[in-house]
Amino acid sequence: MVIRKLYVPPTVAKTNPAQPPVVDPNFCRFMAPSVVDPNFMPPSVVDPNGMPPATAYQPPAEDVPIIVEPEGSGASNGPPLVFADAVELDVVAGKIVGRRKPLPNGSEYYSYQGIPYAKPPVGELRFKPPVPLDEFDEQPLQCGSERGHCLAIMALPEGPAGVEDCLYLNVYTTSGPGDALGMLKPVMVWIHGGGYYTGSGNTDFFGPDYLLQHGVVLVTLNYRLGPLGFLALPSVGIHGNQGLKDQQLALRWVQENIARFGGDPSNVTLFGESAGSASDKSIERDGLGHLLELVGDVGFYFPVYAAAELHSRFQQEAPLYFYRFSYESELNQLRKQFSVPDGTPGAAHADELSYLFNGSQITVPVEAGSVADQGRTLLCRLWTNFAKFGQPTPEGDDVGFQWDPLPPTAAGEPFVLRALDLNEQVQVVENPMQERIQFWRSLAERFNPNLVA
Repeated sequence: MVIRKLYVPPTVAKTNPAQPPVVDPNFCRFMAPSVVDPNFMPPSVVDPNGMPPATAYQPPAEDVPIIVEPEGSGASNGPPLVFADAVELDVVAGKIVGRRKPLPNGSEYYSYQGIPYAKPPVGELRFKPPVPLDEFDEQPLQCGSERGHCLAIMALPEGPAGVEDCLYLNVYTTSGPGDALGMLKPVMVWIHGGGYYTGSGNTDFFGPDYLLQHGVVLVTLNYRLGPLGFLALPSVGIHGNQGLKDQQLALRWVQENIARFGGDPSNVTLFGESAGSASDKSIERDGLGHLLELVGDVGFYFPVYAAAELHSRFQQEAPLYFYRFSYESELNQLRKQFSVPDGTPGAAHADELSYLFNGSQITVPVEAGSVADQGRTLLCRLWTNFAKFGQPTPEGDDVGFQWDPLPPTAAGEPFVLRALDLNEQVQVVENPMQERIQFWRSLAERFNPNLVA
């Protein structure tokens, strides 16, 4: 998981919603072993050699947006809200209507779902960078339920689903329209994983119930996936990375509008989860442990270790908090999705997400005081502390341990990885799995020395 402090307040400043402050996006704090810079666009895939001459892409004359949406998936926001739980709010593009909803602790929050942050990317805008939306077509705009997510091959439920008109975001806040001008809250912006070809930011998996109980504003968003988001054919005018540009525009929308929801535009934390992949094919049990180590080391652990070392050596001004997630409970839902055999110790990739979010696909009951309940409470507290204060264990918030950032590593000194092991017994571990790391490091030094410091 990546959690990045995009904007750091000088203290805990109040902000005029009409005039978002000028902030320095280059000062960052990290709470994960790697970082994605939203201002960086990776190289696009260019036309392979030997392709025939191509003409510029033109949408078909009778262009019809693609819709592959299961019944009841929320592709439409439904009829106007006229119930007692409806609440109106003005944003830059017009008026929206959301809903009041209850939290598990008995308080309430305000849910604004399906807010468009760009014009629909269909027709002439297909395969193009997102275009800001100046004004809603509908006034007031009904934002009481989610709209369809972007086209993808989904894992749960399995199969293709989604719509082309999908550039929407959701805002969840405990600040009502009448008190949004008071003390502004830290903002957490969630960017879903899925390898850029699957997933969504909707409440199937990413509901706000737990994080909102810790005094933050939560934003989740959808961005184009697969060929609609990342196809690159420059010879026909398709330059690629539309999905990343969607994310950039959504972050600009947050800067312009979030104060109206009680969020502080000068204190925005971007966090997200890499998707990874796993095989669902049957394999022999002999040597299974070695195979799991191989997949984990190559796909996750060694790249994360190498990124942490590079950060410790060359980006010392930005604190990096490194953790290893080891909780095992009924909330570890992705072990089944990734076909992890019973009895295999540890957590699966992305298992911690069920400890941070509620969702319609997360249906397992959690008893009060259980390992799952304690882990959920701890993770939400650490993550929201980071969003509020820039550190997960600030002074005065006694969680029973101190989580320090990685210390700088000078030239010529060996790198020492100190990670917080998040488990029933939280502890700091030093150079975990060192023997395996040294093996992969030796290969990197031999074949790709630029990978390691």
